[in-house]
Amino acid sequence: VLGAVEWEHNGKGPLLGINVALQDIRPAAHPLATKLGNALVEGKLAGNITLQLSNGRWQDGNGHLMIQGKGGNLSGVDIGGFQLPSLTYEQLAAELTLQQRHVVVQDFQMRGRDWQVDVQGKVSLNEPLRQSPIDLTLRVRTSEALEQQLGFVGMFLKQGRDRQVFTSLKISGTLEHPNPVL
Repeated sequence: VLGAVEWEHNGKGPLLGINVALQDIRPAAHPLATKLGNALVEGKLAGNITLQLSNGRWQDGNGHLMIQGKGGNLSGVDIGGFQLPSLTYEQLAAELTLQQRHVVVQDFQMRGRDWQVDVQGKVSLNEPLRQSPIDLTLRVRTSEALEQQLGFVGMFLKQGRDRQVFTSLKISGTLEHPNPVL
């Protein structure tokens, strides 16, 4: 991790400014990963983070996160009580922005040999974090073989395909209790 931190106590700028370049980060080994649920992203990620804070609460700040990863594994994903099998990914790319108590997912893409997930939308940040409202759109593409392996979830995805072979899901609710709708 390489970066710079600016601290200004009585000036007119932000109270704290952080710029960080990330290399070879392993999210599954980070303590914050356990606070985000049971899903784990294994593999190495790289990217950049900027964060400007005008008070001591990160949720009130402004920032930007870009990450990329090549090769890894996604495990522990639960959809409506159904545990997905571990999924190997070949590419992960994300761009998120923190704007006044909202995380805006400008682009998130995770792609494996026989699947792909694209996400856009926003999360409004509340305390506790798990009660934050979500407004996300997921586009999911799966192969026939993976759909068969997924059983009921695979049948659900197959029924909602568009002409580009993606299934779109709107997810509302909260981080703790997401509500997917086809």
